[in-house]
Amino acid sequence: MPWSNIERGLRMVWSGMLMCHLLALALQCLLAAANVLEGPQATYPVYGPIWESEGFQDPLAHLYRQGLTACYWLFALAGLWIRQRSIWLNWAWSLPWLVTTLIGLFTGGWPV
Repeated sequence: MPWSNIERGLRMVWSGMLMCHLLALALQCLLAAANVLEGPQATYPVYGPIWESEGFQDPLAHLYRQGLTACYWLFALAGLWIRQRSIWLNWAWSLPWLVTTLIGLFTGGWPV
C-alpha cells in the first residue's frame, strides 16, 4: 500500500476523532442549555448552573474554555485538509490541541 493512501487514511481517522469530539462538545453545550447535566458526585440531575458543577466561578470562564476547545479542534481539522507543500505541515496544525491536552492531563487543571 503506498504511503499516500496510508496518510490519507490516517487523516480520515484523525478527522473522524476530531468530529466526534466536536459533536460531544456541542451535545454538552445543548445539555447545559437545557440544564440537565449531572454533577460529578450527583446521582440526580443538577439543576444549578453548569459552570459551578464544573468548578468555574462564572459563566464567562466556562464559555471561554468551551469556545477555546472548539477553536483548537476546528483549527486542527482545517489543517488536515488544507493543501500544504509538505504533508507534515498538515499534521502540525494539530500540535496546539495536542500540547494543550498534554499539559491539561499532567497538571490536572484543564483537559481539553
